[in-house]
Amino acid sequence: MTKLSLWLILCGAVLAIAGLQPGLAQTTEWTLKVTVDGAQVHVKPDAASPVAASLSKGTALKSSAREAEWFRVVVEAGREGVLVIGYIGPRDVEITQTAGEAPDLWEEASDAYRGAGISVRVGGGLLFFGSGDISSGALGEFDRTARSLVSSGAKTTYESRAAVHSGYDLTGDIIYQLNSRTGLGVRLDYIHSYPDSSLRFTLPGGVNDYTLDTTPLVDAYAIRPGLYYERPLNRWLRFLANGGPALYVVTYEFARRFIIPGREDDIHQKVTANRLGFQGGVGLELQLNRRAGLYVEVQGRHARITGLKGTEWAYTWDNYQSINTTTEGYLYSGEKGGYPVLSVLDEGAAAGGNARRAVLDLSGVSVAAGFRIRF
Repeated sequence: MTKLSLWLILCGAVLAIAGLQPGLAQTTEWTLKVTVDGAQVHVKPDAASPVAASLSKGTALKSSAREAEWFRVVVEAGREGVLVIGYIGPRDVEITQTAGEAPDLWEEASDAYRGAGISVRVGGGLLFFGSGDISSGALGEFDRTARSLVSSGAKTTYESRAAVHSGYDLTGDIIYQLNSRTGLGVRLDYIHSYPDSSLRFTLPGGVNDYTLDTTPLVDAYAIRPGLYYERPLNRWLRFLANGGPALYVVTYEFARRFIIPGREDDIHQKVTANRLGFQGGVGLELQLNRRAGLYVEVQGRHARITGLKGTEWAYTWDNYQSINTTTEGYLYSGEKGGYPVLSVLDEGAAAGGNARRAVLDLSGVSVAAGFRIRF
């Protein structure tokens, strides 16, 4: 399944539920209590229409239909006991009980939910980012090695190149509401990108396929305290916004390997870094009931990760002779044979060349969908 297909499925699920929501919330009967003296029952669901009856505070009513926000009720008009059908506005009554074919499973006495003021959001989606030196370096190493093999006589039978510019983003938020619209919270993101480039080839005079693989891996955690804001747009939808500084804990790994008769060549790099950035986003939440909702959200981030430090292991086996090397240091961006490559170098080796410290740029946009539960 492609990333585009995954995102379309997420959007389709939310839109489908949005389309079904009015049916889910449709009730067959409301029990009402008049909250003001002289509450007017109109002939039509319009304050300008004639008044059919006036009710005293505390009067109990039943309603089985609504037009817009008006409740349709049956009341006595005058002293003759004549029953009339009319409409009473939502400001003059309160709902004391709701019954219907599809009741709210989280139903409470109050129409506005007030719990502990804590909510949890869980979601996931697609991430798109700039990459910095990582994508060009990983592809450069693949292209450099592939060209070396082809120039030695290998014949390509299949080639797939993948840039490091997208991945998956799993998210979770814990939010404490300060009031009905603002809150403070903590967000955790897990970012994962694992593109794979591959070359299949045959050697001169041979029929067997051999493979060159390069696999860059980006794993990152982002911890972000922030301010959360929400504003109702109508009965079902809320506008969401949040943002704050984020700490990024990043691991980057790269592996390149090929094996042919009489030769094996492997490289493995693993580096880590921690850096501060910023993250914020906007979205929409669809209310399923007073405690649960579904949301879609677009998040933007600024996160340029420098100072990636770790280890590079290299292994070469050629005509029964093997060479193992291990290098500790920072990840540098440079060139080999005209191709951009990434190498782990100690400070002494880096000082003698034109390489510069590599940058992993996670700045970009993520699009996610998920659910929210209020406690």
